[in-house]
Amino acid sequence: MLQNVMKFTQQISTGAFLIILMIVAGCTVDNVEISPTESEEVANRAVANDSLTPTFEVNSTISTKVTTPALIDAELSIELVPALDSRWALIPERINELQGLNTIAVSPDGDLFAAVESYDETSKIYLWEVATGSARWVIELDQPLATTKLVFSPDSSQLAVGTSEAVPYIFVWDVHTGNLLHHFLYPAYTRDMSFSTDSGLLAVAGIFPGKITIWDLDSESVNEIGEGNAVSFVPGVANSVVAVAGERQFESELPSVYLLDLNNGQQQSFFPNDFFADGVAVSHDGQYLATFVSNQEGYGNLRVVDLRNNVELDLEANEIRQAQQIRQITFSNHGQLGVLQRDLTVWNVEENLLGSIDALEVKGFLFTPDGSYLITFGNFQTLPEIWKLPLP
Repeated sequence: MLQNVMKFTQQISTGAFLIILMIVAGCTVDNVEISPTESEEVANRAVANDSLTPTFEVNSTISTKVTTPALIDAELSIELVPALDSRWALIPERINELQGLNTIAVSPDGDLFAAVESYDETSKIYLWEVATGSARWVIELDQPLATTKLVFSPDSSQLAVGTSEAVPYIFVWDVHTGNLLHHFLYPAYTRDMSFSTDSGLLAVAGIFPGKITIWDLDSESVNEIGEGNAVSFVPGVANSVVAVAGERQFESELPSVYLLDLNNGQQQSFFPNDFFADGVAVSHDGQYLATFVSNQEGYGNLRVVDLRNNVELDLEANEIRQAQQIRQITFSNHGQLGVLQRDLTVWNVEENLLGSIDALEVKGFLFTPDGSYLITFGNFQTLPEIWKLPLP
C-alpha cells in the first residue's frame, strides 16, 4: 500500500453529489479526508491569475473542406510481428498478467513502460524496465482510479495519471522513486494530457465538463483557458503554445481548432467554418498539427496542417466515419500519424496512407519511441499486439 505519500481531498457540496460519487466509484468514502477549502482555493487561484486569458485575436488561415464519408481502400502495409522478434516484447507479456487494465504508456527515452490496473475498490500503478521486464516500482492505492490517460513527461522523469470524475484528481509521480510529486483537483473525466517541452507545465482536457486546464507544476497554480476536448503543447515554442480542439456544439465562442500562446493570449484559429473538432495532436518536431473536423451531422475528415508553412496537407483517403467514433489521434517520433476509430489507420505526413487494421476491440495504442512498432491494447480480455511499421 502507498503509505504517507498522498491524501485524497475533495469538497462535496451537496448530499446528492456524495451519493452519485459513491455509486460511480463503487466504494465508500470513509477513508477520504474532506477539506472544505481546497476547491475554493483552486477556483480562487484560477480567477486571480488571469495571465492565460485568451485575447481572441484570431487569424483564420485554413479553409474547411468537410466531405461525406468514404471507406478507405488501400493496400495495407502494416504487418503484425511475433512479440519475440521485438525488443518491446516484454510490454504485452507484462500487460497480459494484469486484470482490469485501464491504459499503458512508454517513456520517451524508451527505457520504461507503465500501466494502471483498477479494480472495484483498489488500483495499482506499475512501472517496468523495457529491457528486463522487471518492476521498478508498484504503487497500490485504496481507490479505483479508473484511469483514462497516462503520460510521461518529455524528460521521462515524471508520470502523470488522469482519472475519471469518480476520483477527481490528476496525479504526478516521480519515475525514479515512486514518490507522489503533485495532485490537483480536476472534477471531470480526463480525456487528454500534455506536458510542456521543459516538463514544467501540464495541460489537461476533459469531458463532463469539457475544460482545458493548465497546471504550473513548480508553483502549483491552476488556470482554466476555455472549453475543449483535446490539448497538446507545441514542442519548441518556448513552452508556451498549446493546440486546442474546441467544441462548437456547446456554444463555445472558441474556434474549432486554435493555437494559444499562454504568455500573451495571442490566438491563431484553423478551420473556422467547421462545427466540431475531435482530438488534436502536434508532431514531436512541432511542425504538423492533426485533428478531425466535422459538420453538424458528424461527418468529416482527418486534417493535417503544416504550422511552419501555414498550409494544409493534401492527405490521401482522409475521409473518416462519424466523429463520435474518433478515440485517439497521435504522432510518432518519426512522423507517422495514427488515428483510432473503428479502424486504426496510420498515415505518414509525407507519404500519405500507410495502412489500416481492424480495431473494434482496441481501446488505445502507442508508438514505440524508435518509430518501428505500434502497440495496441484493450481491456483485460483483449490481448496487446505489436504491429510492424514501415520506417520513413
